[in-house]
Amino acid sequence: MISNFFPPDAVGGAERVLFNTAKSLAERGYALRVLARQCHETEEDTNIEFEVHRRLRFHGAHPQNLAGRIRHLLFEEYFDSENAKIVREEIKDFKPDLLYLNALTGLSHSPLWTAAQSGIPLIIHLHDYWLRDALSHKKLGWLNKILFSMLKNYLIVTVSEAVRRLVINSGVAPEKVVTVLNALSEDFPVLDENEINMRRGAVYCGRISRAKGLHIIASTGTDVDVYGNGDKEYLEECIKKSESRIHYKGCISHSEVTDVFRRYAISILPSLWMEPCPLVLLESMASGCVPIASDIGGIPEVLGRGEDSAGLLIPPGDAQALEEAGKFLLDNDSVRLDYAKRGIQRVKRLFNWQNYVDRIEKNINEMILDQTE
Repeated sequence: MISNFFPPDAVGGAERVLFNTAKSLAERGYALRVLARQCHETEEDTNIEFEVHRRLRFHGAHPQNLAGRIRHLLFEEYFDSENAKIVREEIKDFKPDLLYLNALTGLSHSPLWTAAQSGIPLIIHLHDYWLRDALSHKKLGWLNKILFSMLKNYLIVTVSEAVRRLVINSGVAPEKVVTVLNALSEDFPVLDENEINMRRGAVYCGRISRAKGLHIIASTGTDVDVYGNGDKEYLEECIKKSESRIHYKGCISHSEVTDVFRRYAISILPSLWMEPCPLVLLESMASGCVPIASDIGGIPEVLGRGEDSAGLLIPPGDAQALEEAGKFLLDNDSVRLDYAKRGIQRVKRLFNWQNYVDRIEKNINEMILDQTE
């Protein structure tokens, strides 16, 4: 498995899913090794049954001067010879039957092209849009498409149909792209429907950034408690704009997320970017906390629509729609409880962890079998 981040380094939804996938596959008898970015201060989890090698160089912010931007584009963003060398060394040492690529943002495209040259079956698991962006790159998209056309035995797994459509629109053959929705890990408790209690209040839980739309919440008259970390200056701007209706409660660990969601009636995710398949919505639904979220990206696939819906969808950036949706749910307990029950049922039915791992394992075995035949 190759990824830019891997827990406990930079833990977000995608990283947690990758970690739990690796853990579950190891428990099912697969020998695996994870190759991730350098992170010397990370204290490894000693309870895992696989190796983690943190060797890859990570390239962050783009340089401001022209020469620096050209160097970054050609030798860091596009091809990093050191990362290519590291991937070749790991392949030679571990001799894998399959290569599993997760997120490559910041690692350059070297791991992908080096993996392709190896002739080993390849699964590319997209939790975001880095591959679409590479194939649609204004300057190097044409070259990426030529190189990508040279791949033979590969499969792309996307976390939502929204991501799948964009990948196909960038030129990838539809039969090479399958969707496996994210799932809720087994260590996250799902509330019993009979234990849903009468709650009050609204919560935002997640990364604090403009793309997540916290300033949209600030434009409403709704009091919202906020948990998370990120852009502190932006957070202060939102608190001021909200006239102190946004209450910052600090950053919490993932183990505390359950307790937080179980204290609130509704959660809010007013994202302005194409959320691929946000894990935070699954966690909210599993806790009996009804989500209000932007109708964008993979969010509708998580919440559902119509009679099966587990929450309310609003147009991205529409503060009035957000305020009205929040008031509607907070003022109508019976309606909100119906949504909460459907959310719990939906998580159990569609986002079961073992079913998720079954599908990942099926893809892995089919790719290896195709290679041997």
